[in-house]
Amino acid sequence: MKKYIVKMMMLSMMVIMVACVKNGDKDAKMENKKQNESESIAEKPKNQYVTDKGKVYYDGKVVKGAKTGTFEWIEGTWYGKDENNVYFEGEKIGKLEGKPIERINNYLVKSGNTLYYFYWKIDNLKNSKMEIIANKEDGAEYYIKDGKNVYFLERNINFLEFDGKLILLRNIDYNTFEVVNKKYFRYVKDKTGIYYVANGKADELKGLDKNSFKIIDFVFSADKNRVYYRGIKLENVLSNGFEVVGNVYDVSYYLKDRDKVYFLNEISELSVVEKADPKTFALIDDLYSKDKNNVFCNGKILEGADVKSFKVFYDSDVETAKDSKHGYYDCYSVR
Repeated sequence: MKKYIVKMMMLSMMVIMVACVKNGDKDAKMENKKQNESESIAEKPKNQYVTDKGKVYYDGKVVKGAKTGTFEWIEGTWYGKDENNVYFEGEKIGKLEGKPIERINNYLVKSGNTLYYFYWKIDNLKNSKMEIIANKEDGAEYYIKDGKNVYFLERNINFLEFDGKLILLRNIDYNTFEVVNKKYFRYVKDKTGIYYVANGKADELKGLDKNSFKIIDFVFSADKNRVYYRGIKLENVLSNGFEVVGNVYDVSYYLKDRDKVYFLNEISELSVVEKADPKTFALIDDLYSKDKNNVFCNGKILEGADVKSFKVFYDSDVETAKDSKHGYYDCYSVR
């Protein structure tokens, strides 16, 4: 009996540890979701640079190397400058080229052919004929035309090789390049086709019927026959009746068309949700979903769950669920 009690105590401790880790992952993903949702709210930059007793401060910290006599805030941005350098949030990012500073939006300024973008100085554009297309005042994504080529500039913390780098879109025709919709900034077109720009390249939507093309949201689009995710065709998914049901912690998606329900996981693998009824399928919360017959989790039936009595609740900030017979945690029955 004593061994049994010790064993159960150890098992309980393991469950608590796993719960803490999982909940931490969930909180991080939910925070990312909140951040993505807040991107549409324009934040007007305010001057946080202060000069005092021969030093320049940003948000209470000394700006190293800044010259107080010539230092000034670049109005409407997060940048400052003195006679020698440009600064972003108090950090020196590069030498000032001696030409007037031009504000593009909150996060980008230019001087001649040189761009200052967050913590980067970009000075490899040699053609003086420069056109910059920004998606919005507080956006951090840009298309840049130099008279010959089209480039894309973005923050990309998932792929650091593209983060703050000027990416040449090699397969885009310069003369006919156009942003399809500024709200959905990554969809562009030229005389050849329509593209989705991400991770260092422009992916053409293969087999697309241009006349019936429509943008659904930031990552999904469709024509009269097909559905595309980030520019890639989702095989066998019909545009007829297509709907994004919802997402799981902002990294996976439930989708449905006229005939089936699908689960698109965090690495873009698509699978059919077996036995799911598309007419009644709906999300319960960020993890669980249901139709008229079953409860689902991560694209699969939650075995043994009673759809009529199934409920989700939070116990000490840990997401759990229960029905009339069992309790559930992270897609598993726990009691």
